Amino acid sequence: MPLALGFGISSGLGAEAGLATAVVAGALAAVFGGSGLQVSGPTGAMTVVLVPIVHEHGPSGVLTVGLLAGVMLIGLALARAGRYMALVPAPVVEGFTLGIACVIGLQQVPAALGVPTPEGDQVVAVAWQAVLDFLAEPQWPAVAIAAGVAVLMLAGARWRPTVPFSLIAVVAATLAAELTGLDAARIGELPAGLPAPSLAFLDVSALGSLLAPAVAVAALAALAHAAILAVIVFTAAGLVARIPLAALAGVLLATAIRMVEVGSVKAMVRSTRGDAVVLMLTAVATLALDLVQAVILGLIAAGALALRAIARNVRLDTVPLRPDLPEDHTEAEHELLAEHIVAYRLDGPLFFAAAHRFLLELSEVADVAVVILRMSRVTTIDASGALVLGDAIDRLQRRGITVYVSGIRDGHHQPLQALGVIARLDAAGKVFATTPEAIAAARERLHHTGRLPAGEP
Repeated sequence: MPLALGFGISSGLGAEAGLATAVVAGALAAVFGGSGLQVSGPTGAMTVVLVPIVHEHGPSGVLTVGLLAGVMLIGLALARAGRYMALVPAPVVEGFTLGIACVIGLQQVPAALGVPTPEGDQVVAVAWQAVLDFLAEPQWPAVAIAAGVAVLMLAGARWRPTVPFSLIAVVAATLAAELTGLDAARIGELPAGLPAPSLAFLDVSALGSLLAPAVAVAALAALAHAAILAVIVFTAAGLVARIPLAALAGVLLATAIRMVEVGSVKAMVRSTRGDAVVLMLTAVATLALDLVQAVILGLIAAGALALRAIARNVRLDTVPLRPDLPEDHTEAEHELLAEHIVAYRLDGPLFFAAAHRFLLELSEVADVAVVILRMSRVTTIDASGALVLGDAIDRLQRRGITVYVSGIRDGHHQPLQALGVIARLDAAGKVFATTPEAIAAARERLHHTGRLPAGEP
């Protein structure tokens, strides 16, 4: 209940909206949800999303956006898009969560300080203005209530995790405010018509679930949660109205702190510089922009860093020829071959992020007669990589160097053929399935040009 009240107020729709969500949506999720043991209610992330919508479009805009979001979610579920969430990097998720926690915490600053919420859309600017208003006219009772509730929740969660310390803290803060006569802002009267539709929906949902015993048993805990909240609203609306806003601010401050897995954040910041950059960028973007833009920026940064790391793994290594040659050749012949033939092994993906470096390395080949490109270890190749490979081959040929290619994987023939990269080499018989075949062809060419003395094969 404290979270429902707090999130309702933070969203701008009021405490009654949070309670209605906890009762109605909680019961709905109990009957139709995929987990019979999950208790559903308002959530902090949605609070952050709803604030600008309420500010710009009002309550009716929230209903419209909720309907459209539901339709989109159904479409994504039918398309089984959930499996793609595994592609979202962990630093983006952690940064997103950290940013949301900061937004929720900053949203509570005015209520925790006991000052009216300043106008504005940026939570940082609003929180700063609230601090200035507090310094001009301090409201220490509100600060004491918010801090006391937050400390009790955080300490209690460590001591007895199963005890609902949020409810205990709010009740204690309300009683303290009533007994001491503290001048603190309260929730205020709840709309009289709120409990009736909530209970009516609850009755219908419960009746429908009872018709299906298996569903009813699985959803009992969630339905009980919604029913208890509805009874509290119906019988104790007056007491709920007396809850200080600072107490709910303390609840949400503690919730924001508990959202952040400090150990996980520290581990990711220390793991690699790229992970730290992605995490902090996503968190800052969540504060400065909006949630969608923050996630997009985080994904772009993570993708760029991943491509950079993959591109660095592409290697162009010179490989010795001797293991590929028959053992009956003389030492002198091996030396002559080493002087005129160079074999390079391409390791890793040959794609747009790594193609330029590959071209620079291959262009620095010293004066030799034959270059053999071993491509059996190329994991992937795209159009950019294929074009760069073709450009490198052309540069070598313009310098009078004969190029042979060996070990092209089956899946890599299509981009190379489509872009005409190896068409002329293939027509000239310079594309081979194995490296020994390419070396044999290179030896024949050296014999033909007179660079290698004729000898026994």
